[in-house]
Amino acid sequence: MLKTDVEKGKDIVEGVTEKILLRLFRAGCDKTNYKILNSLPLKTRALEKKFKLSVMPMNRRLNQLINAKLVKRNKKTFNVEKTELADKFLEVLADMKKKVIKELSKLI
Repeated sequence: MLKTDVEKGKDIVEGVTEKILLRLFRAGCDKTNYKILNSLPLKTRALEKKFKLSVMPMNRRLNQLINAKLVKRNKKTFNVEKTELADKFLEVLADMKKKVIKELSKLI
């Protein structure tokens, strides 16, 4: 059976959404990136000092977060801040953490 244009469109949207979500979780759930997100807003140099990373490793991490739409950086002022999506993402993770703690407490 051939797919209709609407079904093809839905498949494309689902595929793109899946890629975005996986990129978001891959970047946002990395331990250091997660800590960076929770430290914002800060200037790039302050992040480098705080996480003991040189320019290139910090740029790689920030670029991952930028590509995942979790962070925005102003290259003129060196300000790095969370996006609205990052706030929502961190809320979801905090909620998940509470649920994991609740379930673990049942086992103890």
